[in-house]
Amino acid sequence: MQTTVGNTTQESLAYFLSLHDPHDICIVNTGLHDMAIRNITDYTFGQNVEWYLNILKDSCQKVVWIELTDVATQTYFQTTPRLKKWNDMIFEKTKELDYVWVVRLFDASKSIKHLDNAHMDSSWYSALNKMLLNAIIPVVPL
Repeated sequence: MQTTVGNTTQESLAYFLSLHDPHDICIVNTGLHDMAIRNITDYTFGQNVEWYLNILKDSCQKVVWIELTDVATQTYFQTTPRLKKWNDMIFEKTKELDYVWVVRLFDASKSIKHLDNAHMDSSWYSALNKMLLNAIIPVVPL
């Protein structure tokens, strides 16, 4: 989303976060819809994610990266092999970043009901929310 403070959704989010005290944790994800960008390469996506994580670093003490989920069909730009490749690529890139935690859930998403090709059933998001909350509460000072 282009705004007066940035050309992308990521820049707009980073700007908004910078207006406040640093956050203990920011939970982010991107990529599923990026696959529909004409001529986007795996390399470009990887560079975009590195840039995104870097612009969040000053506003987020820890960044939780949520892996891309699997899709319901293979008839669109998003395909299981490419999603898996992008997830693995980001996992490898973030191993050296001590401020990034990756939630690996691609395999778990394969058997979950989808609302459409890309979006999961609401029960998936409820379970993910609960899992993240239970994992984060013990490590974030209240």
